[in-house]
Order: sequence, then structure tokens, then C-alpha cells
Amino acid sequence: YRGTGSDIEKNRHAFSSVDFSNANEQVLTPTARYRDVILPASAFYERDDVVFPDGNYVFYSNKALEPPDNVHDDYEIYA
Repeated sequence: YRGTGSDIEKNRHAFSSVDFSNANEQVLTPTARYRDVILPASAFYERDDVVFPDGNYVFYSNKALEPPDNVHDDYEIYA
């Protein structure tokens, strides 16, 4: 039984089979350790966002803090 988490060995093997891989993360996750580049991404409280909880409605989430320098949200990173 491996629990509900990711199979890190399977991910590590997958990352080693490509020439380059990157991650957008707030913290150094176990699978991010095996990436070539880790781009610092903002946390939910560091950006204005729309949140989709369970049910048939959405919430608007106001930014509580400014992100540190050189940290961007996923949309900015992908753009």
C-alpha cells in the first residue's frame, strides 16, 4: 500500500526519460527535486484568483500578501 500520494519512483523514472523537465512550485516537493529547473510560483494567498469549491458556485479570492521578488503566478509563467 502506497497511500494516496504520488508514486515518486515512477515520476523520477519518467523525468529521467526526457531531455528537460521543469516545475512551478511554492515549495520543494519530492518530485520537483528531480526536475532540471524549478520556477518559483505564487501561493493562492499571493494572487487574486477565482476559486471553484464543491457545489455550483465560485468564490473570488483577494490577494492577502504580495509575492516575493521574482515569484509569479502560474498564468504569468506559462505566458
